[in-house]
Amino acid sequence: MRSRQEELIAKLTADLTPVKTAPPPLRVAGLWWLGSWLFVIVVTLLTGPLRPGAFVDLLTSAQFAAESLVGFFAAALIAAWVFEDSIPGTRRRGLLLLGLAAVASWLIAYVVGLEYPALEPSMAGKRAGCVLQTLLFAAPPMVAGIWLTNRNYFPLAPLRSAALIGLAGAMLPALFMQFACMYDPLHILRFHILPIPGVVIAGVIGAWVARRAFGRRRDLLRGRRG
Repeated sequence: MRSRQEELIAKLTADLTPVKTAPPPLRVAGLWWLGSWLFVIVVTLLTGPLRPGAFVDLLTSAQFAAESLVGFFAAALIAAWVFEDSIPGTRRRGLLLLGLAAVASWLIAYVVGLEYPALEPSMAGKRAGCVLQTLLFAAPPMVAGIWLTNRNYFPLAPLRSAALIGLAGAMLPALFMQFACMYDPLHILRFHILPIPGVVIAGVIGAWVARRAFGRRRDLLRGRRG
């Protein structure tokens, strides 16, 4: 015979439906990372050619390669932390600090490049409207990242998550513009990197508006049920 406690548990759980386990956050971060890069590369190539000799420069200039790799890994670290942070109690603060330090190093590299450029500054490959392209190409990765973190997990600081996923997403087209547009540190700082804060702010505002709208919708549904 079952005890009263077992009977009570059976009654309480009779109408419950199984809940799927959330996928590992680092796996989702990796899929977001690969998908975002694929999107940025494709739309960049569809809107114009790469700078002539860009990949030759990557192989022949250690400084240019270092600039690119630091930015690449910085964005990856930030993205990994955001997805991991979306599960309460699992974040590793050291991962975020390492990512932010890498972002700072990436920015400093171009400031240093004003005096000691990795490549000879040139107008070769200049894209008209590269600043607008950087903004537009960053939007879908940012929106996808915010949607994935809120759909699969429960970020306790959603606006911070939106800001950081906006940072990681905006760095991708800014990085690829180093291959698709002219190389000049001043141009890079002004037209490829300066748009990044705008993307971050847009992500925070969008996340705030979405949460307000969904919150009101939930309140209305609860009111109707009541």
